[in-house]
Amino acid sequence: MKTKEKRRSRRLKIPLMVSYHMLPQKKTLIEKIFAKDISGGGIGLKLNFPLEKGTRLKTLLYFPSENRPVSSISEVVWCKKARGHKTFDIGIRHIKILPKDRERFVFLFCETMIDYFLFPGSFISLKK
Repeated sequence: MKTKEKRRSRRLKIPLMVSYHMLPQKKTLIEKIFAKDISGGGIGLKLNFPLEKGTRLKTLLYFPSENRPVSSISEVVWCKKARGHKTFDIGIRHIKILPKDRERFVFLFCETMIDYFLFPGSFISLKK
């Protein structure tokens, strides 16, 4: 039986760098990992540990053409053990992005998507 898609927009397999920390903590737990996928409304992550549904995170998205990350408050929507692996696939959705960051996010997301599909694999690096 096929389940109905609940996302507002499709996820794209663009490996953007992400860092985050659980709220209300201030410490970054993960430093610059690649997102599994991304959409206008959320991010897919692959982690070595589970995160509970409803967990709030502060996320920083690093776009290749920008020195300053886009900050958002996000929430874990689902978490499941990856089939045949010791990792967890986690879906988070953005619940709050400041208006100035929202505009930057839309522009940078579109720009990155175009660059990624025109020049696959040529612009993303963890060394920034």
